[in-house]
Amino acid sequence: MKKFNLEMSVGVFMMVGLMAVAYMTLNLGGLELFGGNYYKVHASFTSVSGLKAGARVEIA
Repeated sequence: MKKFNLEMSVGVFMMVGLMAVAYMTLNLGGLELFGGNYYKVHASFTSVSGLKAGARVEIA
């Protein structure tokens, strides 16, 4: 019975650890599995007069 409890504890610990690693990987990688019908684009411009920080920009 003690061996079963130890094995169960180790199994639960490993599952929680793997889920935490997967969560961190997705968050740090910027991936979205559910929702998120958009993507980020980084661009450099010489002049952005008229734009405010955080304003929406659409690509024509």
